[in-house]
Amino acid sequence: MKNLVKLSNYFLIKSMMILGIILIFSSCSDKSSERTIKFWHFWSEPNQRIIMNDLIKKFEQENDCKVEVAELSWNDGKTKLLAAFNSKTAPDVLELGSDWIAQFSSAGVLEELNKDSMDLSKYIEFSLEPCIWNNKYYAIPFVVDTRVLFYNKDLMKQAGLDENPPQTFEQLLSSSEKISQISGKYGWGANTSDPHRLYKKIIPFFWSYGGTIFDENGNPVVNSLSNINALNMYLSLARTGYIETQKLIDASFVEGKIGFWF
Repeated sequence: MKNLVKLSNYFLIKSMMILGIILIFSSCSDKSSERTIKFWHFWSEPNQRIIMNDLIKKFEQENDCKVEVAELSWNDGKTKLLAAFNSKTAPDVLELGSDWIAQFSSAGVLEELNKDSMDLSKYIEFSLEPCIWNNKYYAIPFVVDTRVLFYNKDLMKQAGLDENPPQTFEQLLSSSEKISQISGKYGWGANTSDPHRLYKKIIPFFWSYGGTIFDENGNPVVNSLSNINALNMYLSLARTGYIETQKLIDASFVEGKIGFWF
């Protein structure tokens, strides 16, 4: 039985601030009359926007400069960034998903960071790995967080389940199946058309079942038995669930329609 505690330990999402704080400070210390930095980011949710705006305001006050902000969405943000680089209108500072850094770095559109000018010891070691391309740094970590399992106690009670949350995938599946039998309710929320979210949900299933994407020699092992078992569990959960975009899954969980939600 695959332990959900192990699952949560591996449910890691990494997003990076490209060019980073070093470039921001060097730009603000520029003696030009403009003293303006163009900053693009993906923190566009209402609560995230509040935090980001407060940080930007404080930065502007401390460094006597102006930050021009453009908010991106994960659905089409990468497309807009590609267009901006191709048209030579890219921002000075931007946030990228950690899985995009190698692509942009190898294309030669990001500025190399001076390793000696950064205190890398304050970052979690694994979070620095996506920042490197050909032994050079092009980013610094911005956010590292983990996936957790939320559960609806009322739906569990209605389904005749124990008040304690599932501890294994098998228990999660069994509980989801029972909740899905309640009219208008779903056992589990399953991502569909969010390509930059979906793989982040599936790969931790691989890890929890003992699988991975590449072996120690760099050879692809996606079709391993461990990964197949993990995918079968994901599909079984999806059959009990609400299959939609993450945004609608979030809203439905808050409305009390979904039993379990990562």
